[in-house]
Amino acid sequence: MRYELATAVILALVVAMSGSFAVAGTGTGNDDPGAFEDLLSVGMTQVEVSEADRVGAVIPRAQVYYARFEFGVGYYGVESLVARLQRPGHEDRYGRPLVVYVSDFAGEGANRTAEGYLTTDALGEPDWVRAEDAHFVVGSEARLPAGPTVVPFSSRADAERFTERFGGRIERWETVRELPVADDGRSPAAWRETVRQRAAWADGTVTATDPLLDRPVAATVDPGESVAAAVQRAPPNTTVRLRPGVHRVRNLTVRKPLTLRGAGSETVLLGDGNGTVVEFRAPSSAISSLRVAGVGDRQVGNLSRAENWSERIRLAYAVADAGVRFVDANGSLAHDIGVRTPANGIVFIESDGSVAREVRVVGDTPWSAGFMDLLAFRSRVVVQDSQFQGGRDAVYTHRADGLVVRNNTMEGVRFGVHEMYTSNALVRDNDVRNTAIGVVVMTRPTGNAIVGNAVRDSAGGVSVAGSRSYVADNVLFDNRYGVQTTSSGSYYVGNLLARNEDGARTGTLLPTNRVTRNDFVDNGEHARDRSMGSLQVWTVDGVGNYWTGAPGYDRDGDGALDRAFRPTGPVDGPAARTTGGPALARSPAVALVRAMRTSVPGFRRAGVLDTAPLTAPAGTDPASRLARARERTEPLPDPLVAPVPANAGNTTVGTTSLTTDTAATTRRTNP
Repeated sequence: MRYELATAVILALVVAMSGSFAVAGTGTGNDDPGAFEDLLSVGMTQVEVSEADRVGAVIPRAQVYYARFEFGVGYYGVESLVARLQRPGHEDRYGRPLVVYVSDFAGEGANRTAEGYLTTDALGEPDWVRAEDAHFVVGSEARLPAGPTVVPFSSRADAERFTERFGGRIERWETVRELPVADDGRSPAAWRETVRQRAAWADGTVTATDPLLDRPVAATVDPGESVAAAVQRAPPNTTVRLRPGVHRVRNLTVRKPLTLRGAGSETVLLGDGNGTVVEFRAPSSAISSLRVAGVGDRQVGNLSRAENWSERIRLAYAVADAGVRFVDANGSLAHDIGVRTPANGIVFIESDGSVAREVRVVGDTPWSAGFMDLLAFRSRVVVQDSQFQGGRDAVYTHRADGLVVRNNTMEGVRFGVHEMYTSNALVRDNDVRNTAIGVVVMTRPTGNAIVGNAVRDSAGGVSVAGSRSYVADNVLFDNRYGVQTTSSGSYYVGNLLARNEDGARTGTLLPTNRVTRNDFVDNGEHARDRSMGSLQVWTVDGVGNYWTGAPGYDRDGDGALDRAFRPTGPVDGPAARTTGGPALARSPAVALVRAMRTSVPGFRRAGVLDTAPLTAPAGTDPASRLARARERTEPLPDPLVAPVPANAGNTTVGTTSLTTDTAATTRRTNP
């Protein structure tokens, strides 16, 4: 009787939802290719495409119409298409390719630039030819900024003329699609090596700035004496030491390599509430062991003058008032400083190789009244062992490719780490709580590594856009959602997603991400489908993920359940969290419908599918990981409660609340 009821329920679901399945299996199969700019394009990053355009290279492209999609998929580079077609499970995700078109370089005057890049003598992009009708030149001397390229021609004679000039051999499509090519995503082992190299760069950068704290003392300033005058007198590459007390300054600017150093928390650099307190405009500058207050709250720039987005960001944020700002100051250091600010805290502009460590920035609450605690604008910097509380974003980056943000604590901000147009960064081992999103990467970046962070009590844990990123070993718990898979061609591996309303949210139209060995524990919904119609297979090389409550048995003892798990499905989703759900999920009626969805394209449902769900957590014990993460994300000590009063005396301030909790910021060691 129980299974008869289950059968009736499932058949009702089939009838109710069959309309939505019907369009999922119909590809266009058009005899005419579409406009490439109207397609969803993959294969190369936006950076690689922009670089090709900059050097005058013409990228061979492809477009494919699949059985499961109503739209075509565009590929930059024939190699990227071949790599995707060869990837295990590609047809499960996309369906059978119905027709493939490639760029036709016949009659286009295919040539090479002086740098060896593939180009043409014709204006505009080449026309299209069906792949099975094309002649492909493989292994020629022509290349793209991203590497070697395969060049297709509709005319064999044109292909032969090309090989006579630039070498290579001619192959047909059936051979080309089987050629060994590099995949467009990195392996976990390659990613781990990348993380190691970025951490090593950060270690070296920090070490390189250490001598800035040991410069000889050229001047010692007592409260009431002029800091600006001491800076003016001091020779380059020396230290100006500030004794304990309040040192009043007005928009202090340091234009030579100097170290400005206090005596700890009782040394206060106090601005007049208008503008930036101190600005460094020379390489190898440093500020250490003091507290900064009296920051202005103005946007200095005129946004109407902005010609592009980067200029708008520079005017709106980077040149707005700040506690400390470095401009054109490569290799500089902010160390052991506390900043209380209604605007920006610490800003780096065009200051590569600089470091902020053991700093404490407290911005205004609510955050809408403030700016960024730390901002890196076109600056590859290291931010580590620091605390950020209040303000808009803890660490905001703009075109700061390659920066490293590690071992920091962030609380009560909009975003913990907010990367804009920033690629190849490492965001590692940060502790974030009470934010809108813990770590968010936006605007077409590539190659970012988000590793080992803990995010809790936030609307979102980690959200990464762009392509080819690595999201690994993070602990994301007690959030509205743990991770949002909005990137493409990325690896999501080894993360613990526990007690979130949604463990994961899919956000890509094309199923290009690899998701494996993650532990989904006690979430309201393990996964929520926002992919607009694609099947996301979250199994890599036969290894899936762990889902608490997933129905099934491990009869052959291989560590995987004997049935696939669909966390976004109408049966498996509830089965993972309701009493009696597993019995229904294992019923013959459900097995019948699942078989139909596998064999009948019109019934193949979108969403998330794990074909080899794990029977035990992939990582260490989830309870232990959560306990350690809770310790890491405990609330910060009392913030820098108030700035030094404007009428404070010039001789002493006693023990101020502008303190840095050194024990908290250094409680973990970088791996």
